[in-house]
Amino acid sequence: MKITFVNLAWHFGLGNYRFLAKRFIPQIPLALCYLAAVLRKDGHQVSVIDAAIEDLSLGEVVSRVKKSGPRIVGIGSTTFIHKSAEELARALKREVPGTIIISGGYHVSAEKENVLKGCPDFDAAIYGEGEAALRETVRRIEEGRSLFGVRGSIFRESGRVCRNDPALAAEPLDELPFPARELLDHTKYFRYKQNKKSLVTGFIISRGCPFGCIFCGGHHVHGHRVRCRSAKNIADELQDCVERFGIREFMSYDDNFTLNRALAMELCDEILSRKLEISMMASTRVDCVDYELLSKLRQAGLREIGFGIESGNEDILKRLNKDITLPQVREALRMAKSAGLTTYATAMIGNPFETKETVSDTLRFLASLRDLDVTMLSIATPLPGTRLQEMAEKGEGGVRFASGDKGAFNRYGGSCIEVNDLTAEDLVRLQRKGLLRFYLNPRRAFAQYKLLGWKDSFGLIRPFFKTFFS
Repeated sequence: MKITFVNLAWHFGLGNYRFLAKRFIPQIPLALCYLAAVLRKDGHQVSVIDAAIEDLSLGEVVSRVKKSGPRIVGIGSTTFIHKSAEELARALKREVPGTIIISGGYHVSAEKENVLKGCPDFDAAIYGEGEAALRETVRRIEEGRSLFGVRGSIFRESGRVCRNDPALAAEPLDELPFPARELLDHTKYFRYKQNKKSLVTGFIISRGCPFGCIFCGGHHVHGHRVRCRSAKNIADELQDCVERFGIREFMSYDDNFTLNRALAMELCDEILSRKLEISMMASTRVDCVDYELLSKLRQAGLREIGFGIESGNEDILKRLNKDITLPQVREALRMAKSAGLTTYATAMIGNPFETKETVSDTLRFLASLRDLDVTMLSIATPLPGTRLQEMAEKGEGGVRFASGDKGAFNRYGGSCIEVNDLTAEDLVRLQRKGLLRFYLNPRRAFAQYKLLGWKDSFGLIRPFFKTFFS
């Protein structure tokens, strides 16, 4: 059976910040590539359209789908792009009648049957981990059978929307085939480093997160129980990318790359023993690193490490259930720089119980971190299925939706929330102020120059001005 997956453009919801995002975040649709690999193993003809990397309009995506002539179209969807997913489904039903359209991704996992109830153009949806659920769904469709009983699937039957029990988590992860990167034009995924284009791809080492941050809903997809791949299996995938595609730059899509310290150390040993000349970037928590681990990772090819700081105010950190302290942040950054790593961090403003004073604390704290090279300062967003969404709906902590349209999610250059004495406009203004304060520091500008080289540093000027001053 012919099946086409579509990865929609995600950067349009970032306002002017899309100019920088497009340049620095060349993410491959890793989840879709995992699904494609599983279905290809069953003998299906699978293709992937990455509208994000190719800058395809909705009309261009529809034309590409028409040309490939699939029986099933799978549309990956996050909350930020779900409206686009609905628009595509509507256009496909109109232009390619008879196509079965299946939705999946974080938004479906959080909203479940509401996705089908809200959009009659979706025929079915997959929630939770999708490999086994989609595999069985496709088999049933091919055989002309009902989807009743397919764990992890949501479907229509007799005019009703029905939801089956959740899918079982994939285990062991080593049994999953490597993502079908061969379905992508890997030459389009690159980063600029030292005046050179470096081919890049993404990978994961685990699924699941044991923490309970109020702004995160990742557990709707992978659960709280952590399952890890073996170091050998991970290294086999990295080596495969080097040998088959010439890719030597890797971005970990794990939230907590060093959560399992023993696995991280064993992976380093695998990479070093194979003499893999690669470069990696990864994210983790400030309480999940030590100097020995960071030094070993640096030897194995880690060049950039990110941390979730979230706030520069201790009380707000507690309200977020982040369970870290500001001294831990400083110490983690110090150790990372001592190990020779480039550092980046995420932070948010507009959190529950936030005030102008606590936002100022965060902006001052970020500016004061001498060991921090890059920061991404977003506006808190109450995603479906999170504790933060519950609080916004009740006005708890002073956080509330800024408009009646709860689908107008936007973390950069726009805000869907207000909190206490901070309006949506205040949050947007303070976000811009904080980022400019951070990046207009001469020392950080020089750090970016050393990282990128003169060519890309010069190329950064135009998108920087379009982002902040257009």
